[in-house]
Amino acid sequence: MPEEAARRLKRLEMIQAIIARMAQNSFTIKAWAVTFCSALLALSAKDGTAPFALLAVAPALMFWGLDAYYLWLERRYRSLYESSVKEFDAAMTLALTGGQHAPLSVWRAMFAPVVGPIYILLIILSVAMARHAHA
Repeated sequence: MPEEAARRLKRLEMIQAIIARMAQNSFTIKAWAVTFCSALLALSAKDGTAPFALLAVAPALMFWGLDAYYLWLERRYRSLYESSVKEFDAAMTLALTGGQHAPLSVWRAMFAPVVGPIYILLIILSVAMARHAHA
């Protein structure tokens, strides 16, 4: 394999590794968010007080933003991979449809189907438990 082709292939492998890390980070963040918020909601249920339930909203929002950020980064690296493939070998593409994806902002990533529902549910549960404890 010529030296230039080997360098291009190595670059694609590095980008793939970064994409895999971003996906793993997103999964880990979801696990931490559910665990942390569940612990606060369990404390709220045990004590019957609203503050712990409302306190669970803050980390849910924080984890939600962080998860959206990693999804945004992952999509940007996928786009970088696609543009790098065009320069190298079209057979190595990751595109599902062969077309370009619309640019994804962090805000849009927050409401992506793989991110939004989890955190919206955590926030709804937190507020509902706080209202129940307050009643």
